[in-house]
Amino acid sequence: MKLLTIAIPTYKRPDALATCLKAILYQLTSSEIEKISLVISDNDPDSTLQTLITGDFLPRNLERTYVRNVENVGSEKNILQCVSLSQDSKY
Repeated sequence: MKLLTIAIPTYKRPDALATCLKAILYQLTSSEIEKISLVISDNDPDSTLQTLITGDFLPRNLERTYVRNVENVGSEKNILQCVSLSQDSKY
């Protein structure tokens, strides 16, 4: 079980997501990275974010879950999906 999950709902904001992820990673040591998991719920069915999430941008030891919805489910359901995917951590 991870200590913390950082869950990010997103929709058509690859640059803002990259900025957010850089800010998060800047604050973490390598030992802290191993204690957290990252959940990204992408509400854009035509998104290209998967290359950002699965490429070399993020450290390999960062546990991550990326879900791209097949259709726009609305912001509320996208946020709730983040919460449901974040159940495997203490905080």
